[in-house]
Order: sequence, then structure tokens, then C-alpha cells
Amino acid sequence: MHIVFVWRITFFAAMLCLLGACAPNQPAPLPAASPPAANVVVALPAVLAEPQRWSGQELTLITPVYDDGENRLLTVPLPANAANVDETKAFWLAQPLPNEVRQRLTVGNSIVKLRGVLSPPGAYGQEQRFAYQFVADQATGIAPERTTIANLALNPRALDQILLRLDGTLLARPDAALLVDEVGAGGVPKASGHQIKLARDALNPALLQSLSEAGNVRWGKVEAIGWWQNGTLTPLVINQSGGSAPPDAESTPDASPAP
Repeated sequence: MHIVFVWRITFFAAMLCLLGACAPNQPAPLPAASPPAANVVVALPAVLAEPQRWSGQELTLITPVYDDGENRLLTVPLPANAANVDETKAFWLAQPLPNEVRQRLTVGNSIVKLRGVLSPPGAYGQEQRFAYQFVADQATGIAPERTTIANLALNPRALDQILLRLDGTLLARPDAALLVDEVGAGGVPKASGHQIKLARDALNPALLQSLSEAGNVRWGKVEAIGWWQNGTLTPLVINQSGGSAPPDAESTPDASPAP
């Protein structure tokens, strides 16, 4: 009886070894690695509107840069001086721009493509005024390409993710904005014209106040430089017609109409 009992214990132990219970301790398997998040290309106003959403992400940021040698600010619209900046609507740029990029700012083209990461909330910049800073590992100056509202309306995909310069009439309500190429009396768009959507939140309130008013609509002729993406133009520089604009804008030939 005792022999049978011992044999059963030995048999049970052997079975456990076969099933792996006697194997040496092994480290737990590593969790499956998540694929790295894609580098997102986005214009500055979208990030300023939701900085917590973008904090810690790698971005390619299309942005105007204010750089007076002491202050490096990412904000829209660009201020006359750093003292006039609303720090809640601006990011501090952590590193100085490369000389060749900074020199471009002095000739009127203030828009730069920055690749990097938006830092977590903190206190950054001069007097630690800014809640966020952008840490860039690459900076490239970009010039806007000239096009027309008609070309853009007919070929939105062909010009996606391109910095564009175009003229038109701005129509802005409190909740929406359009850029149109033909208007009648009172800023009413003509049926024969073309129109594109503008990111309303990116418009400069001071500019809107300077335009004509018809009910709850502000309207007037403008020249705009903006980032075209997913069917919407995000204005980065916009002035009433006759205002200043980057002198080195390039011309974009009309693309063939979309089928």
C-alpha cells in the first residue's frame, strides 16, 4: 500500500514536469508593442485650440514664427512686438531657428515647418510666461504657392497639405467662414462663383472688425496665406487687399479639373 502511494506521488510529479511545472522560472512575455503613432501634419491654430490633446505627440507643425532675437514665439496672428502676445494663445519655441531659416523671416515670409514635440504643461520662455513649448528637431522655411479659389474648389485633393496664397472675398459669420471669388451687392456670393471653407477660429478678430458688416456677416476683400488640408484653409496670414504679404510666393499652375 505504501509503495502504491509513493508511486502515485512520483507519477503525479512527473506529469507536472511534463506539463511545464518543473521548468525553470521564465520572465513574463513582453506585451505586444504598439505601432508608433504617425507623425501628424497640422497647422498651428488647431494645436493652440487644444494643446492638451497634442501634448507629448510628435508633430509637423505649420506655423508663423515671431523671432526678435530674444523671444521665439509661435502664434497667430503675429504681434507687432512680444509684449503684445497673449501667452494663452502662443507657444514658446525651445531652440533658436537655424540661421538660414531665420534670415527668411526678415524678408517677410514668417511661416516655417517645424518637426518636433509639444512639451507637457509647464512654465516656459521669457519670465516663464508660456504654458507650453515646442521642442523642434527640424526647421524648414516654406513659401506659399499662388493659386485661385476656383482651382482650389475644383481640385481640393491635388493641393492637399500645401501652403497657399490666394485672393478673394472673406465672408464670416460667428460660426463659419468662406472665401469666395465672386460676390454681388452686400457681399452675397454669386451663383456662378466658387467658394472654399476657412477655419473660422483661426481668423483675427481685429481683421473681422475692420470689414464691412451685413447683419451677422462680416465681409471684404482679402489676401490670405494658409494651410490647405482636408478641404479647409487654415489662414496663417490674412490681410485686407492691399496689405502686406510674403514677396516670394511661388506660382502654382492650375491642376486639371477633377473628374
